[in-house]
Amino acid sequence: MKGDTIYVWSVLLDDDSSRLEAFDGFLSKDERERANRFRVERDRNRWVMARCALRLVLSEFCAAAPADIHFSYERKGKPRLTFPETDPKLHFNLSHSGNLAMIAVAPGYPVGIDVEQIRSLPELEDITITHFSRRERETILALAEPQRTQAFFRCWTSKEAFIKLLGDGLSVPLDGFEVAVAPDQPQALVSMDGLAGEPRDWQLHGLQTPDGYVATLAVDAQRTRQSEGPSLVERSLPSPALAACC
Repeated sequence: MKGDTIYVWSVLLDDDSSRLEAFDGFLSKDERERANRFRVERDRNRWVMARCALRLVLSEFCAAAPADIHFSYERKGKPRLTFPETDPKLHFNLSHSGNLAMIAVAPGYPVGIDVEQIRSLPELEDITITHFSRRERETILALAEPQRTQAFFRCWTSKEAFIKLLGDGLSVPLDGFEVAVAPDQPQALVSMDGLAGEPRDWQLHGLQTPDGYVATLAVDAQRTRQSEGPSLVERSLPSPALAACC
């Protein structure tokens, strides 16, 4: 494990309900309780598998079995590792949409990650007008399809990944900061009029995904000013490996 590296896993989630009993025993009591609140079986299965994958990935970084890993939750709900303790401190974040989960793990670097399945949204224009900045919505709504939908989800994942990095949840307004959304621009923070700090304090990275998905990683760059910053390693966790851990 290198302290200057951020690792990102992509995981295809299996809907096979026959493995749910094994997965349930793999999770903590509070995770099982949360899983049982899902009304749609497919959504529950995917959520359980995503949490199972997170435990499996974290177990590679610390001397503990996946089932022995313990989490606590910050005031806004962001999870952190409480057992085992690691040095440097292990930061991580999980996101899933459709049948794809993305997991970011970073020794010493706070991170946020968001993935979305690209899909038709009848309310896309309303969401853009209501929640995005003036320049973001002008750029998105000026595009023709399918570029408009692609730009919308690129903007959405950039904002969600940054909010998840901060750990502030819904207390951060989506239009309180601006990200680059034009197709020919690299992903980045453009302005932060509604938040403390400067855009250069944070980095946004577009991630490799299967067709039909878009994902963004947000990194606290304040710790990398004196260096070239952390390197990024992207990996995949196949379903057979996930099944074998349970």
